[in-house]
Amino acid sequence: DNSRFELRMMQTPFCVYEDAAAGILSGALFAFVHGTNVEVLLLIEAHADKDAPPQWKCGFARVGSAEMHVLLGDDEVWTVGRAPELSVARTTPTGLIAR
Repeated sequence: DNSRFELRMMQTPFCVYEDAAAGILSGALFAFVHGTNVEVLLLIEAHADKDAPPQWKCGFARVGSAEMHVLLGDDEVWTVGRAPELSVARTTPTGLIAR
């Protein structure tokens, strides 16, 4: 099924952290879900550099096997193709890939 679904961001992050020694003022890990299934993770951090104003940095990681697109406004900022090797049909109950 190649239907597209808009994912819902969980309002409460999985974790929140800071690491002054690494220049991280604040960081959080959020999940985007379809129903109750986590599909995409978003890591967002506020970084401080002594010679520049603080700036936001972010990264995405897939959890699901579907093709995924992340939009910021009208701009696509991250995309990954399908990953059939991650599909439920090919994994064991522990989530390890069955070969």
